[in-house]
Amino acid sequence: MIKKITFTLWSLYATTVALDSTFYPAYGLDDDIIVHRSYALSYSEPYEQAKWVIELLTRGHVLNDAFDRTDNFRADPAVMTGSAALADYSGSGYDRGHLAPAQDFAWDSVSMSESFFLSNMSPQNASFNRGIWAQFESQVRTWAIENDSLYVVTGPVLRSGLPTIGGNEVAVPEAYYKVLLVYTGNTQKGIGFVMANEGSNAGFETFDVAIDSVESLTGIDFFPVLPDGVEDAIEGGVNLSLWFEGVSPVKQRRERFKTRRQKRRTGCYDLRGRQVQVGHKVGAAPVWVDGLVRMP
Repeated sequence: MIKKITFTLWSLYATTVALDSTFYPAYGLDDDIIVHRSYALSYSEPYEQAKWVIELLTRGHVLNDAFDRTDNFRADPAVMTGSAALADYSGSGYDRGHLAPAQDFAWDSVSMSESFFLSNMSPQNASFNRGIWAQFESQVRTWAIENDSLYVVTGPVLRSGLPTIGGNEVAVPEAYYKVLLVYTGNTQKGIGFVMANEGSNAGFETFDVAIDSVESLTGIDFFPVLPDGVEDAIEGGVNLSLWFEGVSPVKQRRERFKTRRQKRRTGCYDLRGRQVQVGHKVGAAPVWVDGLVRMP
């Protein structure tokens, strides 16, 4: 079987800072990988949205705020099975919420325009999309400035049984994640965040989780390119002091995986690093308590 990877014309000839494909999350022969000029995604046809979107956000990108939003929402012609359509969102009561934010691409007109492909959208509550999600996107850009460059993976938490909108039955996620990786020079660190698809006034640090916990929740192996020891150190816990000023450098740890094979086969953990009961399956419905997710 031939691996399905679709490149847009601009992605083949882009002269901007390249997104290294070796940092993509793990994917299989049946995954529909779409590569645009400045971001790539894995499209999930059953849910009519991306499972993950990855971008490399740099200090230069953020500071070069040259182009305004285009707001030219449209179907993504690169999705071979057909992406969601504008009609799916019309009258639904949900925002067409960006996964990779438009403002991240204000440095390049083509990238800005491509950020409005519906493959990069997911149905979000307005209070979430225009509130804490937008605020958090701005915080991520601040981290890109502080760290020079930052890999950002964003996506919905998908599972069977989600409500849908439109004729294409676009799934409405209960939550979204962002996974961040700094991997430059002597700086190697990572962190994950999971937020419910609802408005919130909580601080960003409320939603921090180990990357391993996001992997357990989504079934996605985010940075398989990392050497085992480095991956274990970066993904196995959270050191808030590396990201937030004035926060105690307490690490939230859990049992370590010795190899990636063990990582794939070991039982799942909740988002605070605690192992869940044996019957849990990746993609099971999460339970929300005060805006935080707990796996059943």
